[in-house]
Amino acid sequence: MIRPLGLGLCLLLLLAGNASAQAACDTGSDRSKVDVAPDPVVFPNPTGMDFFVGWVMSGTVTIRVNPRGNRKSWTLCLASDDLDMGGYGKPVSDLEWQVEGAGGWTPVDLANQVVLQGDGRSNVLLRFRALLFADRDAPGSYDAVLRFTAKGT
Repeated sequence: MIRPLGLGLCLLLLLAGNASAQAACDTGSDRSKVDVAPDPVVFPNPTGMDFFVGWVMSGTVTIRVNPRGNRKSWTLCLASDDLDMGGYGKPVSDLEWQVEGAGGWTPVDLANQVVLQGDGRSNVLLRFRALLFADRDAPGSYDAVLRFTAKGT
């Protein structure tokens, strides 16, 4: 039996570093030299067909990267501060992202992941999808905090 599942995933920008991050995602003193402004991530309520396919997708999310001062190049990173998406035990790794038009999907992780590297002002277009499992996902609203950081070079 397919159960309805409401997914409300919220994106929150925090400019906090992660000590175990890859060097490219190191947010040392340069992090304040790049402004990052994400849009919220919103998913529709999954349908029976979404459960059959195994995922529900968000619309495109725009991350605006604006180097300040003499910083031209940047590295954009993504991590989650949450192990799961709320009190239902759904792992945050069931949330996946991709740079629009770039192919494969990457599960969200607690560790920083390089999303993209670029130069100058840029709008980075991302898509998110939430994996669905009819046999283990409890009906309800889910959320996760995602942290985008950018380091200017």
